[in-house]
Amino acid sequence: MATSALAAATGEPTPGDASPGVTLAAYYFPNYHPGDSRNRVAKGEGWSEWELVKEARPRFPGHQQPRVPLWGYEDESDPRAMERKIQAAADHGIDAFIFDWYYYDDGPFLEKAIDEGYLGAENNDRVKFALMWANHDWLEIHPYKKDTPYKVLYPGRTSQAGFRQMTRVAIHQYFSQPSYWRIDGKPYFSIYEINTLMESFGSVEATRNALDQFREDAKQAGLPGLHLNAVIWGTPVLPTEKTPVDPAKIVNELGFDSVTSYVWIHHVPLNDRETDFNWVKDQYMTYWERAATTFDVPYYPNLSVGWDSSPRAFQEDEFGNTGYPFTNLIVNNPPERFGAALNEMLAKARTLSTAEPIITINCWNEWTEGSYLEPDTTHGLGYLEAIRNQFSPALTNTVELPAPGAIHPFDLQCEHLADPVGIDAAQPRLSWKLAGTGRDQSQTAFQIVVASSPALLSPERADLWDSGVQKSDRNRLIPYSGAPLRTPGQTCFWRVRVWDDLHRASDWSEPGEWTMAAVGSEPWSASWILAPDDRPLLKGPEEF
Repeated sequence: MATSALAAATGEPTPGDASPGVTLAAYYFPNYHPGDSRNRVAKGEGWSEWELVKEARPRFPGHQQPRVPLWGYEDESDPRAMERKIQAAADHGIDAFIFDWYYYDDGPFLEKAIDEGYLGAENNDRVKFALMWANHDWLEIHPYKKDTPYKVLYPGRTSQAGFRQMTRVAIHQYFSQPSYWRIDGKPYFSIYEINTLMESFGSVEATRNALDQFREDAKQAGLPGLHLNAVIWGTPVLPTEKTPVDPAKIVNELGFDSVTSYVWIHHVPLNDRETDFNWVKDQYMTYWERAATTFDVPYYPNLSVGWDSSPRAFQEDEFGNTGYPFTNLIVNNPPERFGAALNEMLAKARTLSTAEPIITINCWNEWTEGSYLEPDTTHGLGYLEAIRNQFSPALTNTVELPAPGAIHPFDLQCEHLADPVGIDAAQPRLSWKLAGTGRDQSQTAFQIVVASSPALLSPERADLWDSGVQKSDRNRLIPYSGAPLRTPGQTCFWRVRVWDDLHRASDWSEPGEWTMAAVGSEPWSASWILAPDDRPLLKGPEEF
């Protein structure tokens, strides 16, 4: 088993290590469990951000929503569920989770994912964990209705007493855990908003004193010190985020040990509604080169899976780039492109620095921002496998995929016919039958893909239509709603998959097809075939 930078930093091997001299740390957003007291007050009993994932829908043709988790809408505070996440991460080369850690002046928020899920998992020694203090304003944006004032539920600013209490909790409750991630023996602690931190204390000097006290308290607790990391950006994403005027100077004055990024779009504005993944990657690579020489401390580069914050937008509002969460998207980001980007970043990391590279990933599970490694029903374990293939294809994958749903589609028909020729409807209607055994046989959703070739029958490649996941029990006469079909002789290939009552996806059906006849743009009417009116009617034999 190869030993990574993480093992070197902690002095002990970790089963998730995937490549010599490299550490991969994935951010983890912990709002996918019910029972949080603040969510209960704001949203009602049992609410979690899974509700937004379920309710998301396509906002324009080709938009991939909703995203459906392959493991179902599981409770991350359940140690058994977290054990599967840890197992998948370790098997595919993730070294650490960096939890978005919310701690406001009046106490913690969303802590159950760590306290009950991760720390309760029997295999948490396989993937280290660390904290990124998410000290931003918590807004009422779950979902956000366009053109309404942003409501701050919990302000990111803290009092001096609140900051001291937060640091004590971090030191005594988390840094002492054997699976806490350390660099050079020191616990890694990241801070999301430098500006908000300084606003809390009123000056750079007072902020530096608070951080120095944090370090001293850690030493008094028997730790060798702290590795303090600052998240930096150039372009705000959340409505109340602010960009530091001179981040390199502030990082030095506050005494941080390293800097990193949370997501690519903090440095690369998305100019088009559908912005290409590789274009964003190239722009970020350029930023990385500048950051490597701008800061006097190490810059840990970031790799982002994607971006689509539309699930946090009120679904009835018209979608457009009007401000978070109504933002442009990153598209064309299948696992293959993600893996190629990782490979490029690894090569670049080794040329920009002699230190062992650390790469942060956005994100393990930012489902409502369209950036996640967790398996879904479209790509399966694809993003995780892309990581494993870049690092160590020989790693043993012990993750069991869930069984397909209890029902599956068959006998595909177009306009009541199997593989018909001569369809003259502009929007042919598609149907299928359902089969299955046992219970839970009701269809709760479907997804149809239509393409010009059987080789293109996948959601990411379908060139004629991808319906997205539609919540519906209908399986008869679903109208085609993709690209115009007006070419006589055009053959369209299609297939469908469905979801059962337990939110389990079936396998894709066998492909069906139909061939188009001429579809005119104007209506036509038939006429009788008659002899000309000026020709006499023949009443007997005539000689011609």
